[in-house]
Amino acid sequence: MRRWMNNMSRWLMVLLGGLLVLVACVATASSPSSPGGRPVASGGAKTQEVKNSAAEAYLNRGVAYYVKGDLDRAIQNFTKAIELDPRYADAYYNRGLAYYRKGDLNRAIEDYNRAIKLNSRYAEAYIGRGIIHSDKDDLDRAIQDFTKAIELDPRYVVAYYNRGVAYAQKGDLDRAIRDFTKAIELDPWNSAAYYSRGMTYAGKNDLNRAIQDYTKAIELNPRHAEVYFFRGAAYAAKRDFVHAALDLRRFLELAPNHPLAEDARELLRRMRR
Repeated sequence: MRRWMNNMSRWLMVLLGGLLVLVACVATASSPSSPGGRPVASGGAKTQEVKNSAAEAYLNRGVAYYVKGDLDRAIQNFTKAIELDPRYADAYYNRGLAYYRKGDLNRAIEDYNRAIKLNSRYAEAYIGRGIIHSDKDDLDRAIQDFTKAIELDPRYVVAYYNRGVAYAQKGDLDRAIRDFTKAIELDPWNSAAYYSRGMTYAGKNDLNRAIQDYTKAIELNPRHAEVYFFRGAAYAAKRDFVHAALDLRRFLELAPNHPLAEDARELLRRMRR
């Protein structure tokens, strides 16, 4: 997850006027599939009272570097905060986020483990660790961590969303739909949850519900190109070639160099025949 279905490659068979077209189903989705979202600043420290003001200062400077995208300096400052206060769970969590963004999953998971050891109720750290388990295809452990985060915070939208992704990757589509639906109940403006639920309905061949969810996702985020592609593919599967063509052309307008762009062009060519 890094993004939804990055680790899945499936093929949807779309019947178009007697032609069998294979559409690569490798989708991505936007936030909230990130590990907890953003680093924790000392002003809102969730895990402890920090008595070392110098450690706080390094933490806050690390957050500023993280936000700017300077991950190396962020890590340096989080590390200094840890040196000054070895029990500073937020510093471990933030450094884990930075390592994750750099692609160093092993160091990231070590820091999440440390944050959890210092504070067993650190829901964000469970999310971060769960996402790494998902990236490593250890979906059972990922689900355990997302479930723990939900137990700690039953209104944690990101936890439901990411657990839904993990269930979908395992092929447990009904549980995935339940989690995406819960995420939507808690956050009705969550375009990614509508998109991902639509993808899951498509996997169950429930194209009407898939189209409904894609449409809602587009209303909430009209520039999310991939949703147009998959809604177009769903329309094509229903032989609604007019709406399919409109969506595929819109997809190409928004993302002409997307990895799925050639699939969209091929689908349009076949629909013209």
